[in-house]
Order: sequence, then structure tokens, then C-alpha cells
Amino acid sequence: MPWVNNISHSDVNIHKVPEELRVKFRRLIGVEYDDTMNDILAYIITRGPTTLYKVSRDTPHSISSIYKKAKRMVKDYLIRVVGNGNRSDSAVYEVTIKGLLLCLAHNCVDDDLVLSRLRYKWG
Repeated sequence: MPWVNNISHSDVNIHKVPEELRVKFRRLIGVEYDDTMNDILAYIITRGPTTLYKVSRDTPHSISSIYKKAKRMVKDYLIRVVGNGNRSDSAVYEVTIKGLLLCLAHNCVDDDLVLSRLRYKWG
């Protein structure tokens, strides 16, 4: 995921969240997780609310794969529509707290960034 940041996880040995806690989050959330979902969450977390078209343009996934997976993610309360909800082609999506916790559980982006987004959402 070169578009996420310039530092890969292999370059950084310090993680804020212990692996045991990540495993517990995975069990509690109980959502089937794959590479497409990982890339959608990572993109929305790092770039902020965005359209699915932009996600598909900047990731290796087709637009149909992104839309199909996003529909499932909305149903699972991992992302939500925040603007232009009446037109799916221009709807703007943001990550939910559950989506942030799932990202933290699977280490989809830097822990500091996810924890910062959680602090913001929780006020």
C-alpha cells in the first residue's frame, strides 16, 4: 500500500497496541476481513471521507469490487455515508468507530493514526 504512507510496518518495530489485544478485537468484532476491506479502511482513514470512485482509482481494486465490498461494510457498520447519499456514484463515505477498531485489530495503518482518529470521534 504505497499510498498509505512512506514507512512500511517492517521498518517500524514499535506498535502501540499489543498483539493479544488485536486478537481480542478481532474476536469481538467478528467480521470477515480481506485485502479489499483492508485497503478501503486504510484509504478512508488516511485520506478522510471520500468517494468510492477515488478509492478504486488509487488502489489496485476494480470499481465493482470496491462498491460490492463497501455495501457489505456499510451493512456491518464499518463505514457510513456522510454526504450525497441519494446518489451512490458521488456518495462520500467515512469510517465508523467499529471500522477504526477493526483496522486496529488488523493493523491496517499506523496505530498512532488510528488512535488519533478514535480520540477525535470519541471527543
